Amino acid sequence: MSGKMLTLVLLSGMFGAGRVLAVEANEAKPAEAAKAMAAAPAATPAPAEATAPKAPLASPTDTNAVIVTVNGKSLTMGMVNWMQPNAEPAVIKQIADFWVTTQLLNAEAVKRKIASSPKAQFLSELSTMQAYGREVIQQVQEAATVTEAEVNDYYSKNKDTDPGMREQVKSTLERKVKSTVVQEFINSLKEKAAPEIKKSEFLLQAEKLAPVMGPSGMGGPGSVGGAPRQMRPPAARPVPPPVSAQPAPAK
Repeated sequence: MSGKMLTLVLLSGMFGAGRVLAVEANEAKPAEAAKAMAAAPAATPAPAEATAPKAPLASPTDTNAVIVTVNGKSLTMGMVNWMQPNAEPAVIKQIADFWVTTQLLNAEAVKRKIASSPKAQFLSELSTMQAYGREVIQQVQEAATVTEAEVNDYYSKNKDTDPGMREQVKSTLERKVKSTVVQEFINSLKEKAAPEIKKSEFLLQAEKLAPVMGPSGMGGPGSVGGAPRQMRPPAARPVPPPVSAQPAPAK
């Protein structure tokens, strides 16, 4: 085998199935070389990727739009707004995942007859009452308003210890007013229901050991002295929805 043929064989082995074109300048004619090059498979160009920017996904505006359905029950956009107003698509996805999981666990609870458990009934009723209580507190806070005269009066009395822009002063005053209004409202409810509240001797003694802790929007202990913490706008993560429906008792 000649040296030139051996070179061609070695190159063919090195490149596997790839076609090797060995053009020998001293033997191949120009026409034959052009013919061989034309017979070689052309490289297929890679598909061009779309360069146009995609439009951002917009959250549904129709409150009746169904986001997800499971076991015949649907989560609508209106329900999502109750849990998280003006939610972005990513947050809506989290809420949908949470809702589906809750529905599936509720169905499993029915199968296991958990609804008949005294513990489950107590916690379910407590959760429902907390949800209703938060709604009452929110309505009371929304009804509390601050006038321009009150803002000016607050600013003049606290400008040496509290500066700030006029809008910041109004925001600070609104928080204080809403906190006071809510606490006064809760105190009035307790006063009206005083004849119906029967405290045990243990509770009376315990109240002497520590200050009464105020509610935090019906969601937990608040600050010392009974003043409730302010309700803040919903966070970016989904908020657990009120338990509006308890597991149906097993038949």
